[in-house]
Amino acid sequence: ANLAKQRVLVRMLACAARQEVGSVADEAFLNRGTDADAVEMTSTGSKPVGRGKKTPSMGREHENLSIALLKALPNLLIQFKGDLAIIPELASLPRFLIPTVYSLPQRKQDYMSLIKNLGEIYLSSSDDRILDNTARSLVSLCDGDHARVAESKAQLRKVVVELRDRVVELMSSDDSTIATSAVSVDPASSDFTSVRSKRRSSARKRTPVSSAHGANSPASEKTSLTEGESDVHDADSEYSIFLNLKRLKILSKKCDLSVFFDDRNNVNQLELLCNFVTDGLKGRLRACTPVDMRTNNDEETTVHKIIDSPEVLGAIGKSVGEGLEFLLCVIGWFTHSVQVSENLVVEDDDLIDDAMKDDDDDNAVENHVVLRLRSRLLSTLELCFAQYILSSEDHGDDDTSVAQHSDSQHTFSDFVQLAAGKVTSDLRTLFPKEYADAASPILRSFALKEDGRLIGAYVRFLDSKEHLLRDNDGAASSAERKLAQSLLYPMGRAVATNWTNGNRREAGMFLRHIGASGPTAADIVTATSRQMKKIDPVRMLESQMASLRQVCFIMCDSFVLSNITPNFASATSVLRELG
Repeated sequence: ANLAKQRVLVRMLACAARQEVGSVADEAFLNRGTDADAVEMTSTGSKPVGRGKKTPSMGREHENLSIALLKALPNLLIQFKGDLAIIPELASLPRFLIPTVYSLPQRKQDYMSLIKNLGEIYLSSSDDRILDNTARSLVSLCDGDHARVAESKAQLRKVVVELRDRVVELMSSDDSTIATSAVSVDPASSDFTSVRSKRRSSARKRTPVSSAHGANSPASEKTSLTEGESDVHDADSEYSIFLNLKRLKILSKKCDLSVFFDDRNNVNQLELLCNFVTDGLKGRLRACTPVDMRTNNDEETTVHKIIDSPEVLGAIGKSVGEGLEFLLCVIGWFTHSVQVSENLVVEDDDLIDDAMKDDDDDNAVENHVVLRLRSRLLSTLELCFAQYILSSEDHGDDDTSVAQHSDSQHTFSDFVQLAAGKVTSDLRTLFPKEYADAASPILRSFALKEDGRLIGAYVRFLDSKEHLLRDNDGAASSAERKLAQSLLYPMGRAVATNWTNGNRREAGMFLRHIGASGPTAADIVTATSRQMKKIDPVRMLESQMASLRQVCFIMCDSFVLSNITPNFASATSVLRELG
């Protein structure tokens, strides 16, 4: 009863504090550190608080409230550390404190306890709300010109370094990851060396290896994913990797992590971490790649190597999803840094005709950190799409030549391909092909031209799931809306962004879902097609014809198989919808 009463009181405190600050602070202060889209969605639902004119008495009330909260928050965070209902509320409150109270000498100890407790909560939590609110509070405390900015940045750097060390230690079980990631790095100067050496020394103490084992011994053929002490141990390790990558991803969405890494001996430590993560993800994806019995005749050996543990596959899939988004965020921050430092504002004046392009500058940017990281991410995305499980229809023969994969393997395949589709779309949006006509050689080098294989892979995946969208016709449940959004939003966003130089076949595949795929799919395709029509109506007409041609081919194939005379009325209705 006392615990329940305390929870109610704390929630009342959190709500009252937000309302009190909202009554005395302006809207900019309340929305600092918040995504613009989130602010817009919140403001449309209710009238924003804090619009009134601020008076000196209101400022004093805000300061008094901030002092009282600063005194109480450190102890409250410790007391309710394991309460998932209260901690998100408490972790969001530091953003509402007025920064001037941080500089008060008598409040220094309270402030240091606050940032320390926030860091510990972030490193030990797995709940999305707690991580998001805590990250926003930690980042907001690093902003401004108050006297404790240095201490805040030092605490946030401890969190980032600890997460980096955890990821390195957990993913270093494969020596190939270390070898490929640490190449060109001086072992004596790299922060990764101490983490790896500690892991190796502890591993030697736990599992001494006999020198009699040769290169062909069974022990040398074991991997951390397919064989080992137990599936539970592997699943736990992979789940830990997933959690720490998620924490890094959430922080990377809030701030530029490169400021917390020291580039020793001209080595970009953040890039080194990204290389390490990509190599670790690639190794896991290769270990999970589906098997085709037509190219793997030794069925007994092949089945033995297939990962079939639902726990391991689920943890690896989550690690891949979080890792891809983390890498995308880092690339986005590096790109933003280049655009700011080079004063590259992409407008119509920054684009030039092909005839005016200076070919001598085409190769001026060859070894840029953005291009290096993007190349690694693209190869990882290709491995994600390589998880596609072929069916008997793909082979054109019976099921005897197709490996029988479990439901967990099919779920893993779908999960990583959906994650890869989202990140591929974001990459194509971040580096549109229109950059190829830019006046700046750096922007020209950033244009993503080598996306053909990724487009084809996602089109193949979407085609394999088309029957699920067709089953949604006339339905609008939450699960069905989520299915249409997860499959069509990424493709629609990338097609609309690159429509000037778009892929007509991809657009045709996308546009044919304007009918018979459910109301959610129809709304997505209709909204996207309107935008495409504004950009280039002629290309839009060509894609409509390509879409109609694909629909007619599908109808003809289905009618031939069922010995029914085709009726093209439904295909014509698709064209009317597109028009």
